[in-house]
Amino acid sequence: MPKQKNFDTVAQLTDLFKESVLIVAAQYSGLDVSAMHQLRAAILNSDSRFRIAKNTLSKIAADGAGRSELKGIIDGPTGFLTTKADPASAAKAFVNHITSAKVDVKILGGILDDQTLSSEQLIFL
Repeated sequence: MPKQKNFDTVAQLTDLFKESVLIVAAQYSGLDVSAMHQLRAAILNSDSRFRIAKNTLSKIAADGAGRSELKGIIDGPTGFLTTKADPASAAKAFVNHITSAKVDVKILGGILDDQTLSSEQLIFL
């Protein structure tokens, strides 16, 4: 029997995916708590957030948000950079931080409005 917590997480992710103009999926497996805190602080000024959720719940939320393209991008421990504001500044803040801090984060791909983007396209955004 699914837990209420999982239903709540799917509902939150669905809303987040629906409202975001940019969603970037990234593997974060090499980050410790301190590095994750620094990443979240670095993207805060661009009105972005980095959310981690179980892949199964993320895929259900992607379907519910009408962003089923995300399901093909999710692979391994995946977190999501999302923003409702300027997508270029969010992507730039994210890429600049993972490059300058030399953290082990791999951009898998993403969605800008209704367009699916590769990791290369997101880096040059």
